[in-house]
Amino acid sequence: MGSSGLYLWNTEADLERAVSKLRKQEWVGRIFTADSGDGEMGIISDTFSRKLINIDHTGRSPDVVFFRRSDDSANGEGIQGTVCGLNGAATHGSLSPYDRNAVLVRVDPEQAEQCGSNIDDTRNASRYQSLPERGTVSDQEGSILEEALQDGGVPAETGAPRSPLHNQEPLGSESLTIDPTL
Repeated sequence: MGSSGLYLWNTEADLERAVSKLRKQEWVGRIFTADSGDGEMGIISDTFSRKLINIDHTGRSPDVVFFRRSDDSANGEGIQGTVCGLNGAATHGSLSPYDRNAVLVRVDPEQAEQCGSNIDDTRNASRYQSLPERGTVSDQEGSILEEALQDGGVPAETGAPRSPLHNQEPLGSESLTIDPTL
């Protein structure tokens, strides 16, 4: 998720002050600190436990984790759900229900009735396009969802048009074909 973290030199002395300053910023949303012992609340009053967002690793976690403020207002395109930030700048998500409820629909006539996640898509698209798994593609998490296909194999041709994309770089040329039916 798109969070920010603060590592403090003197955690005990500075933690309360850091959280207090963050609370005064209109762009700061939810704040997380070390667990108070109940698994839900942080050690500073009115903060949440880092355990709730799986960022509670001894010796490695930031002392304070915070997310940008979000609300239900519509953006310039009339789409509901706004996260505080620069116009046109992307984020890696927030705790906004609009970010957390992103929907990915994969329609494949040969896909069995099973669930998948968007983390699986790059590996699957590479596999279905017979692209070599090298570099970051093979290192990615996610699974190739052959088990989600009814016959256990690569989907048959759908007859849908393919869109060639060309990226000309100074050191060479690569060509990638994307099948919009995946």
